[in-house]
Amino acid sequence: AATDVVHVFADRKSALGKELVILRKSIRSNSCVWVSWPKKAAKLPTDITDAGQCRQAAERTVKEFGRIDGLVNSAYFHGDFGPVSEPDFATWSRILDTNLMGSVRMTLAVAPQMKKQGGGAVVMINTMTTLKPFPGEGAYAASKSALLTATKYLAMELGPSNIRVN
Repeated sequence: AATDVVHVFADRKSALGKELVILRKSIRSNSCVWVSWPKKAAKLPTDITDAGQCRQAAERTVKEFGRIDGLVNSAYFHGDFGPVSEPDFATWSRILDTNLMGSVRMTLAVAPQMKKQGGGAVVMINTMTTLKPFPGEGAYAASKSALLTATKYLAMELGPSNIRVN
């Protein structure tokens, strides 16, 4: 089953309790909620498997808050447990599209604004299954292992623009 997809954008003032924006995809309503604590709240549907929607989410954040200093990619779709030797490739594709490509899409959507403002930070949420195999989690683990590698490359490529990716 799919879980909530959460992306966090925070401005530099968030440590002082000023503005924090959370973009959340609800599995029940398929809608997203942006929460600015404690000042604002807005709603925006966002599907991270759609690059256009990722760009729109980033643009709306900049429009409403002026900047993007941080992104936390915690999206995942686990899929059914099953052996790698008996794959359902449609499920594998959905897992990879959410866990790997969705996080990369969101990162690439916020990177231009972070570059423009002189930097930012991106955090990728991963899993222990990349280090310790659990029966039936091959597709999920493969997607998160790929995300780990993509994270290293994004860090290398975006680092010169003062964007930390880890």
